Amino acid sequence: MPVVRQRSEMPTRQGTGWTETVCAGPAAFGAPVGMQARLFTLEPGAATPTVAIAAQEAMVYVAAGSGTAQVGAEQYPLERESMLWLS
Repeated sequence: MPVVRQRSEMPTRQGTGWTETVCAGPAAFGAPVGMQARLFTLEPGAATPTVAIAAQEAMVYVAAGSGTAQVGAEQYPLERESMLWLS
């Protein structure tokens, strides 16, 4: 059965220059699901908090703007409409 959630129903947290919205995940659906979708909105020059990826895959899609992703000691340039896949 499809699930529709409004932005006002999605939990958010904020830090200096960033906002994180949890769009989907176990808490949102009230059941164990093997995925989580989060939206980060960044001000120019801001960085997200460290996001731990343990035994999971992750995808980062850049909808607008550009920046750099740091994975361990490596850095990856990201531009509008680019994607970074972490397996």
